[in-house]
Amino acid sequence: MASVPLQDKWRVVRIGSFVMARTGVLLTSSSDIHGANFGQRTYLAGNLLIMVACAASAFYNTYCKFLVERKYTELEILVYTSVVGCLARIPLFLWLEPLRLTTLHRLDRVADLGILELAFIVYGVAMLLFYYVLKRLDVAQATLGNYMLPFFHRLAGCVRSKESITRVMWIGGVIVLVSTLLVTVSQKES
Repeated sequence: MASVPLQDKWRVVRIGSFVMARTGVLLTSSSDIHGANFGQRTYLAGNLLIMVACAASAFYNTYCKFLVERKYTELEILVYTSVVGCLARIPLFLWLEPLRLTTLHRLDRVADLGILELAFIVYGVAMLLFYYVLKRLDVAQATLGNYMLPFFHRLAGCVRSKESITRVMWIGGVIVLVSTLLVTVSQKES
């Protein structure tokens, strides 16, 4: 998505790194893929929604790079895009999951702390760091690191839920890491 509006060049190394990262994600998710039944309509609908979300994420990352290049600060980008995103989501939430104030009153302290943690750490601090990275790297480089998420989710599942991680999953994680390093190192040399 960034190649047209930002004139990002797709070099052979970048394409290879992208293919490597996707391969690594598939290896990391191999147990989930084996258990999936792609013949069901719900899988098709879910996969289509994920594709739409990926396209929206690509647009968002590209637009944020555009804002970074226009000298907006990380905090300005976070606030402006969060306000626009929240306003755009209100009709969707009212339609799909209407919220009642009584639901909020019934939340316990753990739920309140979880919501605050999501708001400030996951969405606030993580996004500020991402915008900081966008100032130094182009969109493809900054986004390629996101392919490490499935591997880290697996590791968290191993620690938290006593799940196992297979050799294939380790190999997938290493492939994604190598692809991310490859595109970053090759960019510095060019």
